[in-house]
Amino acid sequence: MNRFKGTFFFIALFVATVVLTQTFAESSTLEEKVKEFKLENGMKFLVVQRDEAPVMFGAIVMNVGSANEWTNVTGISHLLEHMMFKGTKMLGTKNYEAEIPYIEKTDSLGEKSIKLRKEMGEWRFEIFEGFSKNVTSGFSGEETDEIGADKSSQNSLLVKKIRAMEALPDSITERHYLLEDDGIDYLEMYLQYKTAWAELYRLLAEQREKYIVNNELWETYQNNGAGFLNAGTSYDFTIYFVYLPANRLELWMDAESDRMDSPVFREFWTERDVVMEERRLGENDPDDILSESFYAAAFKACPYKWPVVGWMSDIRTIDRRELTQYHKNYYSPNNATAVIVGDVDVEQVKKMAVKYFGPIPAQLPVAPIETREPEQQGEIRIKIEHSASPKLIIGYHKPNYPNPEGLAISVMIDILGQGRTSRLYKSIYEEKELTAEPPRVYVGPSERYDN
Repeated sequence: MNRFKGTFFFIALFVATVVLTQTFAESSTLEEKVKEFKLENGMKFLVVQRDEAPVMFGAIVMNVGSANEWTNVTGISHLLEHMMFKGTKMLGTKNYEAEIPYIEKTDSLGEKSIKLRKEMGEWRFEIFEGFSKNVTSGFSGEETDEIGADKSSQNSLLVKKIRAMEALPDSITERHYLLEDDGIDYLEMYLQYKTAWAELYRLLAEQREKYIVNNELWETYQNNGAGFLNAGTSYDFTIYFVYLPANRLELWMDAESDRMDSPVFREFWTERDVVMEERRLGENDPDDILSESFYAAAFKACPYKWPVVGWMSDIRTIDRRELTQYHKNYYSPNNATAVIVGDVDVEQVKKMAVKYFGPIPAQLPVAPIETREPEQQGEIRIKIEHSASPKLIIGYHKPNYPNPEGLAISVMIDILGQGRTSRLYKSIYEEKELTAEPPRVYVGPSERYDN
């Protein structure tokens, strides 16, 4: 599971390019090779029949990415991509009906924790977290060994030790309005927050032990000869893809229609923590920091101004209900395109598509993004200080497709920065030796909207 960036992005593009280039080289027109059909619910299928080897490539492309998000839920597209591997009512569980009470209880606790954190205020929460780390670091060796990796026990012991303190440290008591304001006990609110998470972790551990079958989707595919199974979220779309033996086409249809129609976002609260950790890693990466700051400054209105992974403050306030509604709105068949390339029969593909994807109901069409970037009135400069080698990004707003001037810019990009014979490679990198690496010239951060 990935954000589309760096090496992975180019691997995905390379794979698609190889498949399509080989195909189209054998035909004179696009229409001769690509067979397109649409189901009654609006789902589109693009099929390329190639019988050179008994394999197939299958992809589901959802017409939703981070550009479709809004304030308070940035990063939800990427979070949803993670959650789409947590199984369905059919996959990933020993008994889905028995899981429901666990899901409901953990949702209640998770939502309570969000509410408590908002009520105490982020500044108080951060101070209390620092205080808690000091308390936790003071656990005895015996206590630490007994707890191990059990976060439920760790939170419970933390709360017990704070409650047992005869006096709080001066760093806590001397801060105005920290512990109490207008009759509200904010430390008690924080301890309730930690207690809620202790219970949430305990319930999740019990749910995993009793009912969850880890990675069943992945293992089902891999046990049937899958390769290059992955997914990715970009600004403009989200894609799920896999290579399979051609005779596993029906398995692919069954599994992908199942998780489009009835995914179960089990382990939501801990998987959200995984995404938050990914966010933290990005905050320590100088390249990520620079590009995020650059795009945030370059765009005032266009939704490319926030990162695909989202802002931390938004990720930590998304709950499972919001995610479920987002899935319902955007993961509908009329907002999806299936791409199948390989040793398959088009009529057989259509028959299976009707059987597996046909019953999934369409949803209301997704509203188009109509916000456009206003004209920039002057140069904007930002400087980021970080313990890293110096790096420079310069960007210019440009017309994008279908404006014909975009074609001229594509040619200019190739002349300036594509390959060892390009202008910037030869002059700046080779002759003048001004850079440690060859300069890159590209369109970013994506190409559907103003860029």
